[in-house]
Amino acid sequence: MRRLRLVLLQDLAVLQPRYPALPFFAYAPFCGPEWDGFAATVQADAIAGTEPQSLLLQHALPELSGVLESSREAVLRSVQRLANQQAAALQVQAATLQALQAQLERVLHTPITFTLGGGPGAALPAPAASPAVMPLPAAPLGPAAVGGPVAAAAAAAAATAATDAAGPPTLTALARVFTVKDAWREWQEGLAGRPALRELEERWGSRWRPGNAIRIAFSRRKVIWDEVLARTARGKSVNEIVAELELLRAGRSLSSLVEELKRRREHVAPIPARGPGPGTVRGQP
Repeated sequence: MRRLRLVLLQDLAVLQPRYPALPFFAYAPFCGPEWDGFAATVQADAIAGTEPQSLLLQHALPELSGVLESSREAVLRSVQRLANQQAAALQVQAATLQALQAQLERVLHTPITFTLGGGPGAALPAPAASPAVMPLPAAPLGPAAVGGPVAAAAAAAAATAATDAAGPPTLTALARVFTVKDAWREWQEGLAGRPALRELEERWGSRWRPGNAIRIAFSRRKVIWDEVLARTARGKSVNEIVAELELLRAGRSLSSLVEELKRRREHVAPIPARGPGPGTVRGQP
């Protein structure tokens, strides 16, 4: 404590010329002849022992230089590390872009094979496995079954009548298709063991698709069927039309193709219809 009191008195003696208005100097022992003599002695020693600022700066410069040099090296290392990371990331992105470009070139240069000479309206080649058809009740064997063409026609008519009496088949969803060719086969021939949707629509109307989900899916896929029929009516073969629509789809989904066809129809002035023709699929959405 004695050392602390001594240091406090010396500090106040040095600070008094700079801050004479401090409250300390209005009370004893910080005023009077004894304090003035003590303060004068301390201030003289402080002035004599103070180094010039130029000398202090000379002492500080080496330390400042070392600190700045170490900070500079740390910043350079950090910048170099970030540059290396960015270069590695750019190399990965360049490799990815090159791979995508190679895939795109393969897709663009892959020849599309289709058969010509089928004539306007020619159907697509039949698949290797024939699609299943709706089961029909078998006619009983007997004299009428072996009586020639007339008996066979009678049996077929009886089977059709029995099927009509049983009511239409009910589907809850369309087949999953990913190409224009499969979408057209679903309409024209049938897919996944189902009969052709064209036959169902012509025979039963919309009764075979009572659900709201299948009605919406039918309405959207009908855009593709109508486009194929419309281009067929202009003298093109089905194979040509499928190739054109696949180019228009450009690897996107069939939903994207449907939206594209809708946009193109909106920019074409409608021609007043004179009755149902071959360019439109009959059926309510």
